[in-house]
Amino acid sequence: MPYLLWQTNWHPAVQVLTFLFEEWAWNVFPSTRMSSFVVVAVYAAVLSGVWWNWTEEEGYRVDQGVKDGNYQAEKLARNHGINGIPA
Repeated sequence: MPYLLWQTNWHPAVQVLTFLFEEWAWNVFPSTRMSSFVVVAVYAAVLSGVWWNWTEEEGYRVDQGVKDGNYQAEKLARNHGINGIPA
């Protein structure tokens, strides 16, 4: 889970809180509806975060600036030939 949280590129405080929620939910015995919901919600959020932070080409991680039109990030993308920008 720590590796997946790192790949989301979220703020570190959000990563720690997400990890703590997941740990709490797994440590509830016997499980409750709330703990089960938290586990599923955390995994769905982390999966979404990783999904939106990666490109389709070999899992190359792209700076969020490419989506926002940041020149430096576009230059990096162009140098590596990713996001449809020719090398």
